[in-house]
Amino acid sequence: MREAFEIEVTTKLIKLKKSKAWLAEQVGISPAYLSDILHGNRIAEDRVRQIRKILKLEGD
Repeated sequence: MREAFEIEVTTKLIKLKKSKAWLAEQVGISPAYLSDILHGNRIAEDRVRQIRKILKLEGD
């Protein structure tokens, strides 16, 4: 699931011409913490929901 989420987020960022640093700023976390979430090293379902909302992604 995490790998699919990372691909989904990366694809959407490319379409929006935005960076992961921009996304981290929108979420209010560091780029390193965002990377940990995307790689599945951190379990942060509240942040995942927040990322989905910001990027208007489908799913939980």
